[in-house]
Parts: sequence; structure tokens; C-alpha cells
Amino acid sequence: MGDEITPLRCAQRQQRVYKSACASRRCINAVKTLDILSTLLEILSQLHLVNTDMSAVPNNPRDNSYKRTVHNHYQGLHTPIVYDSTPHGPQHQQTWTTMPLVNGQPVLASRVAGNTRKEAEEGAAMQVWNTVINA
Repeated sequence: MGDEITPLRCAQRQQRVYKSACASRRCINAVKTLDILSTLLEILSQLHLVNTDMSAVPNNPRDNSYKRTVHNHYQGLHTPIVYDSTPHGPQHQQTWTTMPLVNGQPVLASRVAGNTRKEAEEGAAMQVWNTVINA
């Protein structure tokens, strides 16, 4: 009785086959879309409308934050990096300057300025990435 083919079992089997076919179609469509996008990117790159050189951008899948990438780099070396940030000017129009420090020593030749503390620290991290780590 358990191996008996009933209308309900036929319907369940057809539903599984249909779902599998839909998943396969979605996969094929995704691959086609990827091929089209990569071809388009290659054409735009050849026309110099898009820069595909990613060596200047940190390899960070989350948000391409230089600060996070630099932090992770120094954490891998078991050396903390600290940002000494200082506000300047009136409170309603402050400018922040920051200096990245590794083992208490400045990493850059001069302080980096920004409109916010986050902007200044991100700019300093970008300079550290470009001049110290990725040089």
C-alpha cells in the first residue's frame, strides 16, 4: 500500500519537478545576466568610461571602508592603530584633524583634515592604505 501511486503523490512529484525546473531556469537567467554585465563592463572599460583597476580600493566586501581595512591589516600584525582626532573652530562649524598612530608613533607626515571626525579618520586611513600598506 505504501508504494501505491495515488493522485496526491503524482501531484507532489509534479510540484517537485516544477520547482526544480524553475530553479534551473533562474540559475540559467542569472548566468546570462552576468555574462551580459561582464561584457558591458569590458566595453565601458575599453572606452575608458569605467575604471576597472581595483588595486587602489581596499578588498573589503562589506563597505569598502579604508579605516576598517587598515584596522584589519594592523590587527593581523598584532599592532593596534589609533586615530588621534582633534576638533578645531567654533562648535557649529568644526573642522577635525586626525593623525593615525601605530605603537604611539605617527604613520603619516602630517595630520589629515575633514568636516567630521569620521571623514577625517577615513581620509587618514585612505592615505595610510595608499602610502604605507599598498605602496
